Amino acid sequence: MPPATLPTRWAKPVTLLLPRNGGNGCPCGRLRPGVETSRRLPRLTAKISSQSHAIFYFVAGLLQRTPPIDKDRPVGRSTSQRKARRVRPHTYELRPLLTETERNRYHAIRQTCLFDVYHPWIPYDRFHPDEHAPGNHPLGFFADGELVGTIRIDLKPDGRAVFRMVAIAAERRGHHLGSRLLSMAEDYARTMGASSICLNSVQPALAFYTHRGYAPVRWEGCTTCPTSTPVMKPIGAGSALLPPAGMIAAAGAEAAMAVAMA
Repeated sequence: MPPATLPTRWAKPVTLLLPRNGGNGCPCGRLRPGVETSRRLPRLTAKISSQSHAIFYFVAGLLQRTPPIDKDRPVGRSTSQRKARRVRPHTYELRPLLTETERNRYHAIRQTCLFDVYHPWIPYDRFHPDEHAPGNHPLGFFADGELVGTIRIDLKPDGRAVFRMVAIAAERRGHHLGSRLLSMAEDYARTMGASSICLNSVQPALAFYTHRGYAPVRWEGCTTCPTSTPVMKPIGAGSALLPPAGMIAAAGAEAAMAVAMA
């Protein structure tokens, strides 16, 4: 059966919806507004039957009625991925707080990242006596001059350094700032004469600390909260030895059982 002659109104130039980048394909699999072509569709489909012509024009007409797509919107990325990528900081500093603005930021990070998340039943007290006790060092962690993390290092007479209130601002996570903060805090404690480091780790951060040499073990003055695990790490040449592996394993099992029963 010879192909039928197409009506004149179907043979006029049309605007085709072609894939982006000159027809090389679209990352998200959707058609994007492409280039306008003056080629007549019958020339493109000369070897197709009249029925296929009709289907082709019908689909092309539907695609042309598709609402316009925002060209400025990145293709194939989620909402969180479309946010501007933050450049990794170039300078880091761990030092005492100097201004009232820095102190306010320091307490805001601790309250929102630690107390509100892990201990919401405990009211936050920025004037707690431990903040000003002799031997306790409240420090701010700065990245490119911006306060992005907090820590308090309590130096004990027996050579232990207790890390408390370790936190990174939620909006600044994802660039290994926690690792940088922990490394600089260990160097700070080492220069102050500490031989070992103790801290209470919340369960989501336990793997972070064990990966960096901390072992689950109870130490004098450690927490009794079932949602936290005491850990310790020796530092320096004259560091004290950790308890035997069996005691460490028992402490880890005890902490895990306490969390399971909570």
